[in-house]
Amino acid sequence: MKQIVAIALLFILGAGVRAQDKDVASLSIRVEQPEREYLSASSCRILQTKMTQILTRNGIAKDLPSNRFVMTAKANVLGKDIIAGSPSRVSEQIELTFIIGDVLDNIKYGTYVVNLVGVGINEEQALVQAVKNVRTNDKGMDAFIETAKTRIVKYYRDNEDKILQEANVLVAGSQFDQAIYLLSMVPDACGECYDHCQAKILEINKLKIDTEGESLFSQAKAKWAKSPNAEGAEEVYPLVAAISPSASCYPKVRPFLNQIQSKLVADEKREWEFKMKQYDDKIAKEKREFEARVEQDKREAEIRKQNIEAARQVAVEYARNQPKEVYYYNTILLW
Repeated sequence: MKQIVAIALLFILGAGVRAQDKDVASLSIRVEQPEREYLSASSCRILQTKMTQILTRNGIAKDLPSNRFVMTAKANVLGKDIIAGSPSRVSEQIELTFIIGDVLDNIKYGTYVVNLVGVGINEEQALVQAVKNVRTNDKGMDAFIETAKTRIVKYYRDNEDKILQEANVLVAGSQFDQAIYLLSMVPDACGECYDHCQAKILEINKLKIDTEGESLFSQAKAKWAKSPNAEGAEEVYPLVAAISPSASCYPKVRPFLNQIQSKLVADEKREWEFKMKQYDDKIAKEKREFEARVEQDKREAEIRKQNIEAARQVAVEYARNQPKEVYYYNTILLW
């Protein structure tokens, strides 16, 4: 929670830093399992690893899983020969077609074809060996990736209004984390579109903090109204302790706690005072850490990246907690 507290100030302090990083395109493209018609399970796993290495080498972000843009591959067997010997060996020639596209709109952004040969004591080993021969430093592959990156950036720039509108719809349904996730997918190479989405992330984060804080405060008041005693105070404490100091309702928390304290009898009051001391210490520590971090970050050239990273972690956490099928498309690809 305290990371989110710092976002707004850090964003202001770090304004303009993105201009120094225009060559960085934090795209997110996930690797989709290759088509299994001609590939074995082992060769598929190796090919997926190869594609991950290729994307990483080309500066593709891995921390924010994309549910839209994917890289996959299809294989065709061009020929198979038996090499005489003891034992005899199998030689397979395969054609691998690498594809990057948008699985939601069913659009193919580019393909790259490589021909490979593998030799093994059986067809399985021959396929595995062929896939192992995929070069991760292929210049043609690099050009293929670069073309796809350019087209993905264009997609975001052309659809800025649509993305912001979708985020607003999610916010209206209190789906704050999903909205942040959606906006966090926009790469920083998108210029003004990226800036607008980052500003929206900050706005949503603040709204999320305020909404969650108000909900917790309402629950705490309801608990106390129902049980204005030591038991009720026990239920109230974890609720108010979870309210962020930057929530709009926070100024009302201390008077409410004082009201509770004044109603407790002497023995109960001592235990409550101990809890309040823990609470005050926690808040004071967060404020000290926040002030120290701001003071340090003022001197950091990378302050804006830290700012955005705090918000992007909300999206990462959201994505990781979704069922696996959220990331896998259920569209019949026309590629």
